[in-house]
Amino acid sequence: MKIDELPKSILLKDEHFKKCLDIIIETVRNEIWKENLIKHYTKHGIDHSERISQYLGKLLEDFPTLLSQQERFVLLAAIFLYDIGNQLPKYAGIPIKLTYSIEELEKIRKNHHLSSYEAVKDSIKVNAELPLELNLCKEYTDFIADLCKYHRKLDLKVLRDTI
Repeated sequence: MKIDELPKSILLKDEHFKKCLDIIIETVRNEIWKENLIKHYTKHGIDHSERISQYLGKLLEDFPTLLSQQERFVLLAAIFLYDIGNQLPKYAGIPIKLTYSIEELEKIRKNHHLSSYEAVKDSIKVNAELPLELNLCKEYTDFIADLCKYHRKLDLKVLRDTI
């Protein structure tokens, strides 16, 4: 999927955001999901992210001005990054190896949202082990990381009222 293939209702018009998102998508496709290190739970690969972006487009069809360009970028970036923790066992405290026990796979899956959060945060550090190409849009990393972290569980009672 390329940026221009996104549904019209969520298209990015800002060239800077388009460039950032395009690089993120290509990096995730080529660096995270290319080999499917962890064969279990592979239904959450790049194709899953592409389907989610299509669903978001459908949800926003009747609300074309609901999200700003920044909000669209953050949401779309998170859509392509939120499940990468499923392929990053090190963030779950498990070394990379050829095979994993059911218990290890369950731990990776259970904590993948936290692993995705950490990977996104780590990606902008100098000499990052897994650069996700967020440096071009570094100021949005915390927002993207939070969406990755909370996509699995969010206690709505702890949210502040921003009004």
